Amino acid sequence: DPVLDLEIIHNELRLKDCELLTKHYESKGKEWVVKQKKDAREGNWTSKEIEVINSFQLITAKHLCNLSERDYARKKNKWLVKIKTWIDENHPSGTFENALSQLETDEEKNEYGAKIAAANEIASPTISVLPKIITIGYSALRLCYFFTCGPQELRCWTIRQGAKAPQAAGVIHTDFEKGFIMAEIMKYDDLIELGSEVAVKAAGKYMMKGRETVIGDGGPENSLPRETQQHKRQKVAATSATNLKILDIRDSSQNSLASATNLAPLIVSALTTKTKLFPTSSARFDRLQNAKTSPYHLSGALNDDYGREDIKIRSIPTLVLYDDEGLEIYDQITYVDEYYLTNAEMQILKDEGDEIVNACVGDGGVLIELGVGSMRKTKYLLDAIVKQKKRVTYYALDLSAQSLSSSLEPLAFNYPTVSFIGLLGTYDDSLSYIHTNIPRPRGSTRTLLWLGSSIGNYTREEAATFMNSVVTTAMESGDNFLCGIDRQNTPEIVKLAYDDPKGVTRAFVMNGLKHVEKILGTTKGSLFNENLFEYVSIANGDEGRHEAYYRSLTAQTIKIPSTPSTEYVSIALEKGELINIEYSVKYNPPEVQKLVNKAGLYWANQWTDKTRRYDLQCFQKTPFSLVGLPGLPQEEEQCVGVPNLLEFDEIFKVWQKLNKKNRDTISLTMIPKDGYLEKPISLRHPFIFYVGHLPAFMDIQISRCLKESLTEPVKYSEIFERGIDPDVDNPTICHPHSKVPDEWPPLSEIADYAEKCKARLRRVLKSCGDGKTASGLLARILWMAYEHYAMHLETFLYMLVQSPRMLPPKDVQIPMNLFRRNPSTVVPAPSAFLLKIPIPTGKNHIFVGHNDSEHKDATRVDNNSHVFGWDNEHPHRQERIPDGVISGKTKIQSRQVTIGEYRVFLESQQKNETNCFRDVNNANLKPASWTDDCKHVKTAFGLVEIDRVSNWPVYVSGMQAAAYAAEISAREGKQWRVPTEIELQCARTFLAGLFLANNMPSNVGFISWIPRDVGENEGFLPGNGWEITSTEMVEHAGDGKHDVVLGGSWATAPRIAFRSTFRNWYQRVYPFVFSGFRLVLDE
Repeated sequence: DPVLDLEIIHNELRLKDCELLTKHYESKGKEWVVKQKKDAREGNWTSKEIEVINSFQLITAKHLCNLSERDYARKKNKWLVKIKTWIDENHPSGTFENALSQLETDEEKNEYGAKIAAANEIASPTISVLPKIITIGYSALRLCYFFTCGPQELRCWTIRQGAKAPQAAGVIHTDFEKGFIMAEIMKYDDLIELGSEVAVKAAGKYMMKGRETVIGDGGPENSLPRETQQHKRQKVAATSATNLKILDIRDSSQNSLASATNLAPLIVSALTTKTKLFPTSSARFDRLQNAKTSPYHLSGALNDDYGREDIKIRSIPTLVLYDDEGLEIYDQITYVDEYYLTNAEMQILKDEGDEIVNACVGDGGVLIELGVGSMRKTKYLLDAIVKQKKRVTYYALDLSAQSLSSSLEPLAFNYPTVSFIGLLGTYDDSLSYIHTNIPRPRGSTRTLLWLGSSIGNYTREEAATFMNSVVTTAMESGDNFLCGIDRQNTPEIVKLAYDDPKGVTRAFVMNGLKHVEKILGTTKGSLFNENLFEYVSIANGDEGRHEAYYRSLTAQTIKIPSTPSTEYVSIALEKGELINIEYSVKYNPPEVQKLVNKAGLYWANQWTDKTRRYDLQCFQKTPFSLVGLPGLPQEEEQCVGVPNLLEFDEIFKVWQKLNKKNRDTISLTMIPKDGYLEKPISLRHPFIFYVGHLPAFMDIQISRCLKESLTEPVKYSEIFERGIDPDVDNPTICHPHSKVPDEWPPLSEIADYAEKCKARLRRVLKSCGDGKTASGLLARILWMAYEHYAMHLETFLYMLVQSPRMLPPKDVQIPMNLFRRNPSTVVPAPSAFLLKIPIPTGKNHIFVGHNDSEHKDATRVDNNSHVFGWDNEHPHRQERIPDGVISGKTKIQSRQVTIGEYRVFLESQQKNETNCFRDVNNANLKPASWTDDCKHVKTAFGLVEIDRVSNWPVYVSGMQAAAYAAEISAREGKQWRVPTEIELQCARTFLAGLFLANNMPSNVGFISWIPRDVGENEGFLPGNGWEITSTEMVEHAGDGKHDVVLGGSWATAPRIAFRSTFRNWYQRVYPFVFSGFRLVLDE
C-alpha cells in the first residue's frame, strides 16, 4: 500500500527530529545542573515532594566523601588541606562512627577511641563527631527532632522543620494526628536537670500547646507561668482562655477527702483495724496467678493454711493512689496495650459519639464529668457536640488542680464554642455543689459523665449507695448519667490488664505508699520501705473483680506518728500479711440491673466496644420510681403491710399534676391536649375517665371507712366510681357501672379534684403514722387504693399504645437500639427447652392463695406484717397437682414464645389477601400490639420495626395463644397446649431456683419501659409479660369467658408482681393486655 508506506516514512522522520531536539535540550540541561552545583538534598522540598524524591533514591540526596579510620584519626591526607572546608561541612569517617555505634557503654567507646589513636600514633583519643553529623545533617536536610518519654524509655522522632504539633503526633501514630487535643511540652535539658516530669511541672517549666504550635529542636523556648498555691485556693483561678475557669469547691464540705487532714484518720483506722474480707477464692486465684512471679511465693514462705478460710485484713483507702504523681502514672497506664479499658472506651466514644450526644446532650445543656484524667476520651464527645452545633457548658471534676488546668486549658482553646468550668474536689463535694449551683437548663439536658469504670473502685453495695446518693442529691427528673462499666471478662484478660509486663500498674500502686507517708507527715521511706513490700494482683473470677494488695515480705513494725491520744501508733505486720488498697469490680448484665434498681435509676441505653469487653451505660432519673428509692420496700418486703407515703407519692407522679413546671408522666404528657376524649379501645371509656376514676374510687372508699363526707365536687363520685367492661363478643352485655355523662367535665377541673383527693390521702396516712397504726379496715382501704392505682396504670398504658397519637413519656430516654438507622442483625433467641417440673417424692398437692379475710380486719393488730390480697386470692388452700406433672410426662417451656416465633405461625395462617391472619373460625390471630401490616410493634415510644424486637415475648389474647398451640400440635403431631394455672404455679414454685444464679432481675415496675429479649435462662420470675393460663376464672360467679393470668409485665407494680398469690383475669378474646404465654407438652 503506497499511501501507508508514505505515512510510515513521515512518522520516522518526525521521530528523528524529536530525537535530535531531545539530545540538544538534554545537553543544555546537564550544563545547567553542573553550573548550578545544586544537589537534591539541598532543595527546599515539601513533605510530599520528599516522599516522591526518596522513591527515586537519587545519589545527590546523600553525601559523597568518606575518610578511612586512619586518615580520620591522624587528620593527615594529601588532599585534606584542599578539601578541609568541604570536610568540615560534609563530615568524615563512617567506618569509625559505625564501629563506635555498636558499642553500648561509654567505657567501651572511650577504650575504642584510645585504641584507634594508639594504632595511628595519636596522643589524644579519637572521639566521635556523630553529634555534629546529626546536627549539621538535620540542618542540611531541613529536619528537626523531638523526644517522647515514658516510665522506662526516651525516644527521638524526626520531623520536617516547620511541622506543627498534630503532624508531629502523626509521626508517632497516624491516629494521634487525627485525634490530636494538645501537646504537653518540656525541654529535654530541664527534664535531665530536674529528674522527673513531676519536678519539671513543679518548677513551672511545663507547657501545654495547641494545634498551631510549631515543633522545633528542643521545644518552644518560653515556658508558661505556674499557678501558686495561693492562686489554687482562690475561688476562681485565672486562665488564659476566656471560656475556662476553675472553681475550688472543697470548702463546700468540711469532711472533704480531698484534704490530707481529713484523709489521715481514715488511713490510720484502716491500717490498725482489720475490716476488709479476704475470701478463700482470693487465695486460690493468688496461688493460680502469682505462684511463678511473686517473690513471696517463690521464697517458699507460703504456708499450707493460706486460704483455708475467709479472714479479715487491713486496708488503705484507695484515694491515696490518686495524688499528682499517681495521676501521672495512671495516665501512663491508659497507654498500656494490655489495659483494654481505655482503648475500649475511646473506641465507643469515637464511633458512637454522635449517637451518644444526640441521646444525652441537648442544645444549651450541661455536661458534668466526675474525674477528668487526660481528656483523651472526652474529646470525642466534644467533637460530636461541636459537629451538632450545640451550645454546652462542660464541668470537669478532679482531685488535682494541676490535672484540671493541664487538661482543660488546651480543650478550651480547641473548642471555643464550649464553656469549660473545672471543679476542684471529691465526688462527695461535687454532689451538693451540683444540686445547689448547676441547675438543669430549662428545655435542655443535664448529664453526668463517669468514665474509666471508676464505679469498680466501690464494692457492689457501696456503688449502689453512692449511685443512690447521686440520684437523691444531684439529679432531677430527666437527668442522664453516662457511666463506663467493665464487663466480667476472663481472669486471664483482667489479670494482664492490672499486672502489665512493663510494671506500670505496679509503679502506680506502690506510689500509694509514698503518698501515705506524705499525708501522715513522714519522710520518704521512713514508714514504708518499698523493698519490703510487693504488689499483689489477683483477678478473682468468683467475685467478679480485680483485687490489689500490698504484701509484707518480712515481719516488720511500722510506726504512724502524732495521733491525738498517743505519740505514735505501732502496727506489727506479719510476714506475708496482705493490705488491701483497691478493688476493681466488674459487672455482668444482671448485676448492672440490680445496681440501677437499688439506686432508683432507669437503664436507658448501652453502647459496647467492638471486642465486647466493655460498656458505656446510660442511666436516667425518671419522673417516678417504683423500685430502689430509700424508703421503698425491698423486693422481699414489697408485698407486706400498708403502702407508705413515699410509695403513694411515686405512683401519684404517674397520674397527678404536681405543679405547673412538672406535670405527671403519663396522663398529662403522653396524650395530646385535644386527645383526652379519644377511645383507642372502643370497649373502654375515653382517657379522661381514668384521670378522674382513680382519685374518685380512693376518695369513696376512704369516706365510707371513716364515715366522712366526699371530696367536692361530690357529683364526681357518681360519674367516676366504676368503669365499663363489656363482653367483647357482644358489647351490649356489660356489668353495672357509673352513668356515662353526656359531656365529660373539663380536664383542668378533674386534675384539681385529683389533687384534693390525694391531699386527703396524705393527711390520713400522716394521722396513722404513715399507715403503721391504721386500723384493720383503714389499712385495707389504703392498700386497696394503692393497688387500684397500680392496676389502672397498666390499663391506661395498654390503651395508650393503641393510639396513633400517643406521645413518648416525658423525661424518659428512648432506647436507641429501637430506632437506630443501621440496626445490627438480630440473632434469634435461643430455642426454648422443655423442663420437667421436679415435684418432691410423695407430694401430690400444692398450696395456693393466702388467708386474708376482711371479717378479721376489725380485730387484726399485725397490719405491718400482714399480706393483703383481693378476694380471689383467699383462702390459703390445697390444689391437686396434675398426674402428668407428677409423672414428668407434662413438660413446660423454659421461656415465653417470642414475636419472631409467633410471626412464623401467623404467616402460615395467611390464606389470601382478603382473609388475612384468620383462623378456621375467622377469629383474628394478629396481635393487637402489631400494626395491620404486621411490620411494626406498638410501644410506649411509638412504632418499632418488628425485626428489631423479634426476641421480645409476644403479647396476645388467650384465644390467640391457644390457636398457636393447636397449629404447633398439628404440624408436629404432638400435644402442645397452654398450661393450667396449677401447672404454671408448680413451675413457679419448684423451678424458680433453677434460674436464679444467672437471671436478670424481674422486669417489673418500669425498670424498663419495654419488654426485654427473652433468654435461654429466662425462668419463671414475674415480669416482662403476664403469663396466660387456660384456667377459667370460676371461683366466683362468672361468665365462662375469663381466664386467669399470673405474674406481671414491665408496667406492673412490684407489690402486685411479687405477690405469688395475685390472680388477674381477662376475657379469653381480649387482645390488648401486656400478656404472653409459654406452652406445655403432654408426652
